[in-house]
Amino acid sequence: MGIVLRQSIKGSIAQYFGVLIGYVNLLYVIPYCLSPEENGLFRLLIETASFFALFAQIGIPNAIPRFGPEFRAYGKEKKLERFALTAPIISILVFILIYAVFFRSAFNHEITKQSSLFTPYEWVLIPLGIFIVYSNILENLIANHYRITITKLAREVLLRAGLASSCMAYAYFGFALSNFFSLIGLTYFLIGAILFIYFLKVRKSNEIKQSEKVVPRSTYASLARFLSLIVISGIGTNLVNKLDIFMVSSQIGLTDNAIYSTAFLITMVIEVPSRSFQQIMAPIISEAIFNSNKRKISWAYKKSSVGQSFMAIFILTLIVLNANWIYNTMPNGDLYKLGLPLILLLGIAKIFDAFTGINGLILANSKHYYVGIYFTIALALIAIWLNNLLIPNYQLMGVAVATAISIFLYNLIMSIYVWYKFRIHPFSNSSWHIGWYILIAVLAIFTGKYLEQSLFAAMALSILFSLISIFYLAKFPVIREARLIINRVIKFK
Repeated sequence: MGIVLRQSIKGSIAQYFGVLIGYVNLLYVIPYCLSPEENGLFRLLIETASFFALFAQIGIPNAIPRFGPEFRAYGKEKKLERFALTAPIISILVFILIYAVFFRSAFNHEITKQSSLFTPYEWVLIPLGIFIVYSNILENLIANHYRITITKLAREVLLRAGLASSCMAYAYFGFALSNFFSLIGLTYFLIGAILFIYFLKVRKSNEIKQSEKVVPRSTYASLARFLSLIVISGIGTNLVNKLDIFMVSSQIGLTDNAIYSTAFLITMVIEVPSRSFQQIMAPIISEAIFNSNKRKISWAYKKSSVGQSFMAIFILTLIVLNANWIYNTMPNGDLYKLGLPLILLLGIAKIFDAFTGINGLILANSKHYYVGIYFTIALALIAIWLNNLLIPNYQLMGVAVATAISIFLYNLIMSIYVWYKFRIHPFSNSSWHIGWYILIAVLAIFTGKYLEQSLFAAMALSILFSLISIFYLAKFPVIREARLIINRVIKFK
């Protein structure tokens, strides 16, 4: 597990450095350089392109960790890699044709009800979507070689630095809005180019001569079946995750989308440790399932639950303690501050997501991956119903409630199904310590609520909560792996 720890540590460091840049962008650069309506349009275009990319990439990023060990066992790993890089060319063209003929008019009609600024910049979606497709594929190809540090640097640091530069160029040099979005597309293209060059380097350095065997037809049949089913499953999952952005833009407006997106992105930092851990664990879980190593799967499931939830609670608490002064220092802070209640609600949902561990990773890499289709289709329908029910009466809070319920239901159902099929669950003796830690976090938040809302008070309480968390981690066996990671970071191992 040494490479997992090293890559997780390095990946997390790169990702948190990117988070720092992202927070500066989110809270200061973007609100200063873009009007709230332009900010809402910017987020809408990025999220729409990301959603469209799910169709065009036809599940290949998910197939790489799922079938990587199998193709590697036959000495045909390069064949899988070539397929991953060439197949999207056809799928992208097919998707563009289908979208233009059947869906473009209806989609634009819904979005432009409250967001008329969208149509003139719709052209951004195709190039941006293509760059996102190949960035996702290359990131998983590199992770299949147990490397995530450079991909994190590219995606989390360089990408965000490029987005900040584009925003400042637009604000200070008087660029047209269309030129601004051209710069955004160029930034995504450069990130894809960096990932491609690094992938070639990693593949060459890890090249091992081994005897090649003929890949059985059953493997190709399984791959084709997986891709056809995972596309539907992935679309459903991401529709649930991104539906809020579309619903806010179409039913409320771009300004409210900026408020909601800002609150949502603030809570995204909660997922940073989980993302690094799950990305490097994906090929390992796939290999454990391929070798029927149930003990290893169960161990990873339990450790991921405790570790991820501990970090999620810690990060959310720090966010809530400092949210007031952060909003007060933002450009247009009074407007964006309307998203403050959303942060707590969305953050609680993400804690539950973290507590359920790597349930999705286990299911996606098993022979039962297809059931995710039924879950996600049902949840997508529930999410649409909840948004339509709650938005008219509760506006932004209604969107947040619908999103939180969707996250809760999805992870609950996934965890129940993993237990039903594998007889494993994410709970362990350390789970009780997480319950006590939640009480400590709640006490800190309520204390902060009654203190003077100043930078000094928030920072003092944040430092005190951090020291208590470190003591708690050191005193009780919350998660031994967390202590091991901290020791390795301190010693720079």
